[in-house]
Amino acid sequence: MPRRDTPPWLALAAVALVALALRLAFLAQLNGSPLLSGLMGDSRQYDAWALQIAGGQWLGKEVFYQTPLYPYCLGIIFRLAGHSLELVRGVQAVLGAASCVLLGLAGHLFFSRRVGIIAAMLLAIYPPAIFFDGLIQKSSLDIFLITLMLSLLATFTARRQWAWLAAVSVVAALLTLNRENARVLYLVMGGWLWFGFRDVPAPRRLMWCAVVALAALAVLVPVGVRNFVVGGEFLTSTSQLGPNFYIGNNPTASGSYEPLVPERGDAVYEREDATRIASAAAGRALRPGEVSNYWLGRAFDYIRSQPLHWLALLAKKAFYTLNAAELPDTESIEAYADYSGLLRGLLWLNFGVILPLAAFGVWVYRAEWRRLLILYGVFAGLAGAVALFFVVARYRHPIVPVVLLFSAAGLSGLAGLRGRRGWLTGLAWAGVVAVISNIPIHVVHDQTYLNMGTLLLQKGIAADAIPVLTRAISIDPSHAEPYFRLGQAYQEVGDARAAIDAMTTAIRLNPERGDAHNALGILLRGQNRASDALAQFREATRYAPDSVEAHSNLGLALTEAGQLDEAIVEHRRAVALAPQSASPHNNLAVALQQSGDVTQAITEYRRALEIQPDSMEAHGNLALALASIRGFEEAFRHFREAARLAPTSPEVRVHFGNALCDAGRTAECIEQYEAAVSLFGSMPATTPGRAEAIRAVEDALGPIKARAVRRR
Repeated sequence: MPRRDTPPWLALAAVALVALALRLAFLAQLNGSPLLSGLMGDSRQYDAWALQIAGGQWLGKEVFYQTPLYPYCLGIIFRLAGHSLELVRGVQAVLGAASCVLLGLAGHLFFSRRVGIIAAMLLAIYPPAIFFDGLIQKSSLDIFLITLMLSLLATFTARRQWAWLAAVSVVAALLTLNRENARVLYLVMGGWLWFGFRDVPAPRRLMWCAVVALAALAVLVPVGVRNFVVGGEFLTSTSQLGPNFYIGNNPTASGSYEPLVPERGDAVYEREDATRIASAAAGRALRPGEVSNYWLGRAFDYIRSQPLHWLALLAKKAFYTLNAAELPDTESIEAYADYSGLLRGLLWLNFGVILPLAAFGVWVYRAEWRRLLILYGVFAGLAGAVALFFVVARYRHPIVPVVLLFSAAGLSGLAGLRGRRGWLTGLAWAGVVAVISNIPIHVVHDQTYLNMGTLLLQKGIAADAIPVLTRAISIDPSHAEPYFRLGQAYQEVGDARAAIDAMTTAIRLNPERGDAHNALGILLRGQNRASDALAQFREATRYAPDSVEAHSNLGLALTEAGQLDEAIVEHRRAVALAPQSASPHNNLAVALQQSGDVTQAITEYRRALEIQPDSMEAHGNLALALASIRGFEEAFRHFREAARLAPTSPEVRVHFGNALCDAGRTAECIEQYEAAVSLFGSMPATTPGRAEAIRAVEDALGPIKARAVRRR
């Protein structure tokens, strides 16, 4: 029978303090580590979204793609207290401690006083819970809502008052707005209310079901109205269902997360890729709901065409759901344990430990299965919803509180094991679960170090990124992306040889990666390996035909090789891809000018300046082109503008001086040459080519000054 005595408040308060202390200690150990140097993946998206909300964009402009509850909670914190991620992590630590109390209350009401305390303590020290409470991720809020729902369910079971049931439904709806697959809980609750209370008259059970439905609609309908107002579609949560379902249900699915487009697993790309691919297949721009339906259709086409393959995949995902491994997507618990001795010391308490204990707890309380039916349903519903899509640690995490309740029941039951009949059967059952849940699996998706290294690169800290990216390679040496990022890091610190080696390896692992070919081409060009660079730029345009940079670099390399006709073709392709970008027009103009088509070159230079009036390069190049056809007055205006935009550039002064000499304006020519000599002289003595440049200008300046003296 459920407990009706006073909950152990003092003990639960002590557990909450322990939980809070552990979470704050974990954060303290991470302080100063690269892990807190910035946000990665979904965390970055939630932060950006919350900042928009805090800035006044409460309604937003698009149908929700990701669930909105967590970003809105962040937005409220940012609005009230400023943009403080430290405060957010502190709030989540408090939520984690509160979740322990709520789970303890649920354990007390569903089982016993002792089970409640044990369950609370298990959640307090459970390492994934500590880990997730420290991330800018919605998992912390998931656990708070799940434990709140469990405590309310336990209270309703004990009191059978509809108000508690309404509260359960509201919390379940909020959980749906934070973790969309929680919708399955409404099916679970409906079945439980109808079949689990046979002693209650049918009209009253129908009334309970109506209460659940109305309370849920009270929360979800406003979200649907909001989506309709901003996007024209009545969706009571998000439009992410289809892409997520397809990721977990397609012929090449691994069972865990795989991006729709390889190497584009960052959350910033997900919506864009899903919409682009679906719209291209339909031949028109699709609305969010239509995009979701497209991906659902593709997934169901696969299921219908390959049912046995799909069933095997589903079994594989069910196995992953029950396995000890915490499958990462953006950030892994193992990477964080490298920087936290506290977390590292607790890793023994994993899912492969608590699940067998829970299995034993189920056996201990097997006679009370009808009363505990809702717990079985919540576990099966949430676990099934994870397996139906794809498995990563943070998606599985919401089932942990239910598992911990039964784990605590199992631990509590061990005390009276000797006197129980058939206890060997219970231990054997737990042993079978232990073996199955602890079978080693190898799903290489830990991109924490890759994400961290990429973040450090973006922040301009390439030297710090190198050891982090090297660690990423040691974790998954078959993945091209870490080598690519490592090549960028070595390039930033000036180690061209190491950068070339890393980029070459990235291409060997993924030969169709256009951006890697382009990056390697730039490196080779910098080493004066013109023919090798040209070959890489050709490969870049082959595998990335829509890359403006690849076509531009190929055009520049062809120009340097004297292959001007082909260079012009490539630059025209770059212009077609980015007609509103100044640089492709300028590059095309340079190639046209070198081919002898100065008139067309001048047109392209002018177009570049229309787009970017402050382009020093375009002003200087246009001035040279005009001077070549003796349009000196306009050329001088552009030379002066180039000199204004780049006052420390000696090259501009030299070209300006040349044009002035050609126009017979000797005094001004001498003035520009002398300015160039002065600017060259102000450069560090170690600057390559500095001495030669000074000598060349002085050699040209001497005869000009001599002629000027003779004329006087």
